Amino acid sequence: YDVVAVQPASEKIMLAACSGVWDAVDMVALDMGARWGFFAKHKTVGQALANGLSLEIAYWPALADATTRQQWVSNAAGVVRATRGRGLVWTSGARQALDLRTPYDIANLGEALQLNGDLSKRGLSANARAVLMHAFTRADTLRAV
Repeated sequence: YDVVAVQPASEKIMLAACSGVWDAVDMVALDMGARWGFFAKHKTVGQALANGLSLEIAYWPALADATTRQQWVSNAAGVVRATRGRGLVWTSGARQALDLRTPYDIANLGEALQLNGDLSKRGLSANARAVLMHAFTRADTLRAV
């Protein structure tokens, strides 16, 4: 699959990625373990969701040291609040096999972020499938880039 993800380093790049300036983007992958220089705003994220993009939350920083975990909770809670739980895709971002978790563990992480259990499970199944379909239709249909 040819899934194109953008990891914005500034608010300007985040706005460009979410507003649909780049047609070839399927997902916005946010660095959850680092401090951002911007906030995830509902208007910006709403543009991304309207354009069919999804936002990726990697859970491996939640398994790291205390400061990274604290930053992950802050960033992930901001993204969940801005998206209201829609359009999220959970990924591992694991560097080792021992960092992988079961889908139920990830659903529990979502519930810790005040995310509905159903929306948390959709981030593992339906939303991930939607990203693949978005990438497929972008690459293999008549209106392809």
